[in-house]
Amino acid sequence: MSEQMYIGQTLLVGATLFLLFRRHPRFMQIQILVWMIAVAGLAWHFNLIEQLNFYSNDQRYYHHVVENLIAERFLFSGYSLESAKLPFTGPAAVLSLLGLHPALALKTVSLIYLLLLTQLIFNEFELEKLLDQFRASYITGTAGIGMFFSVLALRETAMMFFVLKLVNATKATHHITFLLFIYLLRPHLAVALFIGQVAAVLWKLFSTRKNVGHLGLLTFIPATAVLGSLVFNFQAVGFQIGKIFSERLLDLNQSIRIASNFIGLQFLTVPEDTVNYSLARLLSLRIPLSETLAIPIIFTVVSLVFAHRIQSRHLAILGSFVIYCTISTRTDFNSFRQNIPLMPIFGLAILRLMREYRESPDETDYPRNIPSSLNVQRSGHPKRQIDSVAAY
Repeated sequence: MSEQMYIGQTLLVGATLFLLFRRHPRFMQIQILVWMIAVAGLAWHFNLIEQLNFYSNDQRYYHHVVENLIAERFLFSGYSLESAKLPFTGPAAVLSLLGLHPALALKTVSLIYLLLLTQLIFNEFELEKLLDQFRASYITGTAGIGMFFSVLALRETAMMFFVLKLVNATKATHHITFLLFIYLLRPHLAVALFIGQVAAVLWKLFSTRKNVGHLGLLTFIPATAVLGSLVFNFQAVGFQIGKIFSERLLDLNQSIRIASNFIGLQFLTVPEDTVNYSLARLLSLRIPLSETLAIPIIFTVVSLVFAHRIQSRHLAILGSFVIYCTISTRTDFNSFRQNIPLMPIFGLAILRLMREYRESPDETDYPRNIPSSLNVQRSGHPKRQIDSVAAY
């Protein structure tokens, strides 16, 4: 297929999605327009082969999976269910069978997941003004981060979508389904989410307080970090229970690496031989993708400032994050990209907690004036008490 035909398909896909989402919030239409321009621009600048090396050559792997799924008629020859990443590559293979270039099919699926994710967020807050939509998108990672990964043949937006669906699920069958999808996309993320939920439930059972509080929060974080180390050791040694405790579960260096994830600067604490880019380039990437710093920092600050307000459900998110980071920091793959799937639930936790504060302020809360950029409320609905975090 020539670059011109590929770009023609890109414009056709964009126009179709623009038509389908014409009655949706304006920001979603902007996402489609940006996607069209960026995808066409990458193909024109790099050509159809080299575009798969832009940012991450993992795109070549997914491209190869889609081609094999089509050639083998979905018989998974040479792939396991886990390695095929079916929740992402499966829909792309179907689109490719319909005539789309495999790379474009993957990018189309990535965009669709982003649009569905954005729709979930906008549906909850019923945002009408474009500026409010942008603010909510920025703090939930569906603006810069989401649009950046939607133009790549990578699975990040799919994981973002399924993680949010999981934390909003109310039925056990939905929990199991979304955990399975996440496991097929990134196994240790699914494990961390499950154990984080279990840890939060256990905390609630043994705690005598309704709310967590600062002392409880400062106890829970290192406890889940130790739990994450146990999970990693268990996976590393299999069922040899005696060896699980053979290594130190948590030391100062490990703690620093975990803590760096809370401010989005984990690349400063990883071994130099595991980093492919220079420090200057890594820092420069934080300018257009500033959410990678803003979201974890705001989530951390809000969790600490309002620790007396948050309940056990908030701990499910926090515990999952700590366990996930603990596992990741003991591998060579600790980066901001690893944490992208959790950004939407961080953002929703921030927005929900701020909304609850504004609707039912407590005299012990501080600061008294919340920045207007975080002032997100339902329009046209009476005020009501809302859980401070995404429901598990």
